[in-house]
Amino acid sequence: MFEPWFVEMVSLLSDVVVGLSALVVSVAAVVGLTQWRSELKGKARLDMARQLTILAYRFRDLYHSARGIITFGQESVDREVLPG
Repeated sequence: MFEPWFVEMVSLLSDVVVGLSALVVSVAAVVGLTQWRSELKGKARLDMARQLTILAYRFRDLYHSARGIITFGQESVDREVLPG
């Protein structure tokens, strides 16, 4: 029906296409995994930055309340009395 060289050429072309498709799939997988990994790193850094910001604001508020001008009687009740 078909010439033997034509059948061989179609078979060779088919093998080349299958090989190229495997190469494209492997490259796409590597690119996808790299992007996924960088996304996870970014999310972790963002969460850490948020927690650090919350702690910084909490520290600032506690510092300002501890350094306030007004003191109350309950604050000095537990202090040790020094001689003199």
